[in-house]
Amino acid sequence: MTNNKSLFVMLLVMALFVAALIFREANLLLLAMPFLTYTMMGILRSPGEVKLRAWRSHNKSTGATLEPIEMSVRVENIGHSQVYLCLQDSPLPSMQIVDGQLSRHIYLASGEQAAMKYTFQVGRGIYAWKAIRVVATDPFSLFEQNLDWPAPAEIMVRPRSIRLRNLPLKPQMTRHILGSMPARLAGSGTSFFGIREYQAGDPLRRINWRMTARYPRKLFTKEFEQDEIVDIGLILDSRKLEGDDAGEDSIFEHAVCATTSLAEFFLREGNRVGLLIFGEKMTAVFPSSGKKHLFQIYRYLAQASAKKSIPLEYLNYFSYRLFPRGSIIFMISPFGYRDLPTYSRLAAEGHQVILISPNPIDYAAQKMPVNQINSLAYRASRLERYVQLSQLLSMGIRVVDWPIDRALNDVIREILAPLHIGDQRRVQR
Repeated sequence: MTNNKSLFVMLLVMALFVAALIFREANLLLLAMPFLTYTMMGILRSPGEVKLRAWRSHNKSTGATLEPIEMSVRVENIGHSQVYLCLQDSPLPSMQIVDGQLSRHIYLASGEQAAMKYTFQVGRGIYAWKAIRVVATDPFSLFEQNLDWPAPAEIMVRPRSIRLRNLPLKPQMTRHILGSMPARLAGSGTSFFGIREYQAGDPLRRINWRMTARYPRKLFTKEFEQDEIVDIGLILDSRKLEGDDAGEDSIFEHAVCATTSLAEFFLREGNRVGLLIFGEKMTAVFPSSGKKHLFQIYRYLAQASAKKSIPLEYLNYFSYRLFPRGSIIFMISPFGYRDLPTYSRLAAEGHQVILISPNPIDYAAQKMPVNQINSLAYRASRLERYVQLSQLLSMGIRVVDWPIDRALNDVIREILAPLHIGDQRRVQR
């Protein structure tokens, strides 16, 4: 196959021949001879049948967002003739090349190998390569063969996450399997629960000597609160929010980060976690536990994207197998006033609902110019949002209004801790 270079050389030779005939100048023929020889050598050395073997290797099959990943494409000539090749790899969306290049010219004799290496960064997602573009050419790059040689590979870039610690939660129902969540029952735990009279078989280290000193003829034993596992439901709102830009600093990316962080925390504590990505297309992961389950959640969250807005009332049709009754449901959503009936229904079904809402008002205010009109609009929007979130609180739904410029762990502890203390006092009464 000819290219622009070979066409230019052949047109130049033809132009010199025509000019020699028109002007009857033999020197023009002599001037055309080097170019003609150059073209004939390219034709004689043009690539014939190309036989290759190609494969990819990378230093990690799972990486974090914007973490450098090394890719190597190796090609071996399994034919009997030497070949001149140009390796070209297709760039991925949002790929940033840190080191190396996506193309390389190589010469391979029979049985030889060569590699093309580069290091890149990319955002969350699942990226797959099926082939490598190989351009076989002559030594002068006049004639080419474009080949797509199979070289498959796949890399999953998991979402960004924040390490959460000691979330102040009091589940209403547990699964009666030893875990890390306080179960409001006496048992083997670490938190003080109460005092009762000593019974045969109680460990001596749990005797409350102060109470025993007040009542010399009786022994009293300290009780601790049982720690058990709980069912956690994570619902990620993937509806497109008007005015939310794409990129690592968008509202949706912070929501994905919060969902990933919660999944890591609760699975690390041994609980069962289920996931529902709600949007134009619903994706569900049924509750389970373990590292394999976390990897599956990573995979679905890596592919999540914000698409057109649909009513949240469609959430009413999800399966009861996904979130068993009594689950703690974390809704990660910017929240809108039309969503109130769905939250009311979730609470009425016996779920313990917690809304983690990245604040879109503060997010939009950071990008707006400062003037009197925008200031009034910002105050009115904040007041409207306050009224809407207050309606959720009146339904018994805990609300974490999250300014995305603050650490998520600090905001959750600051907002949920007072309710946690109140629950303890109510239990003690």
